Amino acid sequence: MNPHKKLLQPFARSRVPVLCVLGMGLILAAAHSSYGAIFDVTTFGANGNDAIEDTTPFRNAVNSLQENDTLLIPESSGNYIVANNANFAINDPGVNVLVRGRVVTIGPAIPGNHMFIVTADRCSFTGEGGILEGSGSYVINTDLNDPALIRFFGVNDCAVSGLRLRNGPRFWIFMHGSKRLSIRDCIFEGGPTSFSIQSQGIYMWGAQDVLIRGNRFVADSGGGQAGSWIGSTSTASNFGISILGNQFDGCHDHAVYCSGIFHSVIAGNVATGTGGTVLKTTGTDNVIANNNVYDAHTGGIEIRNSARCVVANNLVKDFGFVAVEVTLFGSGAGGNYTENLITGNTILANPSNPTIYEGIRVNAPMDCSRTKISGNLIVGGGGSGGNPALTVRGGIASYAVAITGNTLDQCPGDGIVLDRVNASIISDNIVRLTGGGTSIQQLNVTEANMVTDNLF
Repeated sequence: MNPHKKLLQPFARSRVPVLCVLGMGLILAAAHSSYGAIFDVTTFGANGNDAIEDTTPFRNAVNSLQENDTLLIPESSGNYIVANNANFAINDPGVNVLVRGRVVTIGPAIPGNHMFIVTADRCSFTGEGGILEGSGSYVINTDLNDPALIRFFGVNDCAVSGLRLRNGPRFWIFMHGSKRLSIRDCIFEGGPTSFSIQSQGIYMWGAQDVLIRGNRFVADSGGGQAGSWIGSTSTASNFGISILGNQFDGCHDHAVYCSGIFHSVIAGNVATGTGGTVLKTTGTDNVIANNNVYDAHTGGIEIRNSARCVVANNLVKDFGFVAVEVTLFGSGAGGNYTENLITGNTILANPSNPTIYEGIRVNAPMDCSRTKISGNLIVGGGGSGGNPALTVRGGIASYAVAITGNTLDQCPGDGIVLDRVNASIISDNIVRLTGGGTSIQQLNVTEANMVTDNLF
């Protein structure tokens, strides 16, 4: 390795060869390539030894970047310490931040103060054993400018991969008005030790075509964790969000709570030990499929104000209250709840707790016509609290509902309850009760349903 490499980095900006005199020899620096120059923060005076704050050297290095350059944060003996108002601005396209060391923010979370702000396209953060870490404090706010470790603002085609992000302020990664972003193979860790529903690992505000894949979300050894690991706002719509193959191990509230998402997929994730409902969305035309959900304190999967959504082939085990629910978000009776498909799910209530929990509940304040619930297995759902294993309830008369081919086993209360469901089919279901409830109840029916070939 060229021993003068670090010395040459500040001069590598030129697009022509740079002639430098070092000692008695002549060193010819390579011309700036199409891939850009590498700017090592230690060349600008960063120490990474926990003793000296490195904000100014980092800022000088970042300010030197141009298109396609790389900011290198190398391994060090300790931590690189930066101020909570660092706001390192990456304004040139194609910049890559290569993180091999540990960068730690000092000071509490303050709105408007981030570690990195990205306002250019095609930028990326690559972790090679590196860590970006906040203070673990948080703010209670709804401001777009609440603090983050990495904030993407109005950008396209950016990525974060292989990075460890710890103890974010309000957000670990914030995506505002951005398209075609990828967050893959990262570890999100820690967070506030006190309950903070406002803190989010990844947060989307008006994002589009985002891939969140193969990441791990975990509490730290002191119990610090996010309120929700992945979230989005309902103030601005988010389209084409793919949340695939992630692992969630504990959070204060939800593994995923995405409001205002459309044409999106949540699939192949594994989640355990969440404080609230594990997977929760509002919006239409979404798919929640092939997820494994364990030890859900409140519930498993909830879709709110939702139409034309698919909840398919999920495992929900040891859940509280409701395993799969279609319901209202917010006040009033607005929203569209029609044409949802709930199929092929396996729902297993916790046998060590009193079985008072519902398996599937459609509780629409308006029309829930053309809902289809088919091929689900519910074991131990419902119970002494008057909760059936499966409920479909429309706020107004609803039609053409299909409840077919489901197995409801070991139900301690009622089996299937229908309310304001008309001209519908309830067929080929198996309902086995253990507590003397009613297999099928029909309430407020004005047009007869076809109830046929069920086994009670």
